[in-house]
Amino acid sequence: MKRVVYLILLSLWACPISAQSLQGAWYGKAEVNSGNSISNYLVEMHLVQRGESVTGTLGYYFKDTYQSFFIRGEYDKTTRQIQLDEFPVLHYSSTSSAAGECAMRFVGTLMVSQVNSLIRGYFVSDARYKYTCPELKVKLTLNTDESREPEAEWASSIKKIWKPQDEETVVNTTPTPSETTAVPLKKPEQSEEIRALISNLRSRTNIYSREIEVYGDSVKISFYDNGDIDGDSITVFVNQQPVLIKREISTRALNLYLVFDDRHPVQEITMMAENLGTNPPNTALMIITDGSLRYEEFLSSNLSQNAVVRIRKKISRETISPALRK
Repeated sequence: MKRVVYLILLSLWACPISAQSLQGAWYGKAEVNSGNSISNYLVEMHLVQRGESVTGTLGYYFKDTYQSFFIRGEYDKTTRQIQLDEFPVLHYSSTSSAAGECAMRFVGTLMVSQVNSLIRGYFVSDARYKYTCPELKVKLTLNTDESREPEAEWASSIKKIWKPQDEETVVNTTPTPSETTAVPLKKPEQSEEIRALISNLRSRTNIYSREIEVYGDSVKISFYDNGDIDGDSITVFVNQQPVLIKREISTRALNLYLVFDDRHPVQEITMMAENLGTNPPNTALMIITDGSLRYEEFLSSNLSQNAVVRIRKKISRETISPALRK
């Protein structure tokens, strides 16, 4: 009788494990122990599972640098093993983003209990480079409640991550004091290239995707090639002004940071295809990060149509000056 009860309890415990999906947001750390040096990476994974196929984004913060990549891989439901294809990881001895990277892949195991869901595994390099690029031990926890930040220590750090790197673009639509004076300012002359880009934009049809409401005074907007890397290039406009010009998209995030305030509550982001790559049309995954909130949109454009998303900042009545309230 005891054996029967044990088998029943075991089957009940195993059921949620075998049915557990990788779908969701995972947060944690990766660390390497090499000699006397221990280096930590803050890691986030946002995974989408369809059968045995896994896609999503992986981001990590290391020292002064945040990197983000589109990832894909496989998941074995029987063994609960996950494998992700190669992506670049800054070397543990790096002092900045200008240092070398290691091509690494992820292998791990999904572990589910009544307390939480974990992914434990390793970032591993090719066997030929196991000494120069040692493996990183990874532990990630599933965030089961999107209404709160996961892991207080990680959350307090992640808020500092979303800041521009040297090679990234900041678009500040908030007027400077000189722009709010009564004296009209002469706009700078546009180059021939900029005029040509704007003309090209206006010659195509805008296909509006949706409007996204955000809370913060700034958001991070990332573009990835979500399909096969086939040489797709795009120009990104904010309110019909080019900010990312003829940039190729790949698994590595192409980032811009949009700053705005209550006086400019709506911003329009347009993706214009510069080419169609080898597999038309020109497609991209756009992710908008608003603090701990995250919005994903798949965009498609060609040589006659642009993809457009509007971003609206929610206005708090308390933040509006009495003179502007009506």
